[in-house]
Amino acid sequence: MISGNHDASWFLRAGIDVVKEICNKRKDLTYLGQMGAYVNINNIKVYMIHGLGSPSYAISYKSQKLVEGFSSENKPNMLLVGHFHSNFVAFMRNIFVCHPGSFQGQTPMLRRLAIFPVIGGYLIEIEINKTGFTRFKYEFLPCFNPKLNDR
Repeated sequence: MISGNHDASWFLRAGIDVVKEICNKRKDLTYLGQMGAYVNINNIKVYMIHGLGSPSYAISYKSQKLVEGFSSENKPNMLLVGHFHSNFVAFMRNIFVCHPGSFQGQTPMLRRLAIFPVIGGYLIEIEINKTGFTRFKYEFLPCFNPKLNDR
């Protein structure tokens, strides 16, 4: 897993990477770094990134810019984009792109930014062969009862 902007606030205040500390105490979690990391799963290159800034008018825009910016040697097969509290799936430039959703309800800050988070996550099944992906199957599992003023 990677850390995000909320985790970075602890790092800036006290020099503690809370995600790294959690991963150090749990054998089932692997810390990959702050804000972004590549991971290879059965020869599938996955890039996870915790985005920056407010979401754009079009949910896909920031991911489109990320996809356009990958050089051929750094281009992943799958891009997972966090931070925007949205769900989105696309296949662009031969990259499976996913905004995985959020597990936090609307905070006062999100309300000020006019963002209502999509709460839930994806269950993703992937079939691969020696050359890469052969099939994607995904299902979004929503939460319809968010916690008000979540922190």
